[in-house]
Amino acid sequence: MLALGTAYSLSSPAAAQGRVHHTSFLAGDVIPVRLDTTLASDKSRRGDRFTTSVDSDKEGYSYMRGAKIEGVVRKASPKQGNQPGMLDLTFTRLRTRDGKSYPLNGSIIGLENGEIERKDGILVAKTTDKKKHLEYAGIGAGVGALANILGGGKLKLENVLLGGVLGAGAAQISGGSKQIHDVNLKAGTKMGVRLDRPLSYQNY
Repeated sequence: MLALGTAYSLSSPAAAQGRVHHTSFLAGDVIPVRLDTTLASDKSRRGDRFTTSVDSDKEGYSYMRGAKIEGVVRKASPKQGNQPGMLDLTFTRLRTRDGKSYPLNGSIIGLENGEIERKDGILVAKTTDKKKHLEYAGIGAGVGALANILGGGKLKLENVLLGGVLGAGAAQISGGSKQIHDVNLKAGTKMGVRLDRPLSYQNY
């Protein structure tokens, strides 16, 4: 759930004019973003840092215009034989358009996979089960699909294919497709950041 408030502290002209907004997100809330640079399972390395831009054109997020969410590559493994390339991402920091920085704990979630819903004007994950860990896998015809990493490193394909049709990845894999490749997330790729802890910040 998102809480918005306007502060009227006289400590600054912006605040005096009522332009300081206190924003709070709860764990499980989702922030839509677009990738700023290309990430690939055969080129990215563990520890690589990247940035995303908050998709402020998305309904309910116009107040976050200009904000960035920073992330880190947790794991990148290239395609090997019949094993698809894998890319594991985590999100660590929010930077607002006025230059302020706030620590953040977030994980990846798809925006079109039926695992999110809209509540109180924003996107919310239907489950906050931290045991469910999603990574990008090089499977199907698209740039990569979100897969649930089960015990022993086994993959469970989620019902989403980036850059493709809903469910297309699942249909191809269940049909015995041999389309195994590296993950290649280009700049502009849309994704969701699921907050694993509450987040509060000020936005001018």
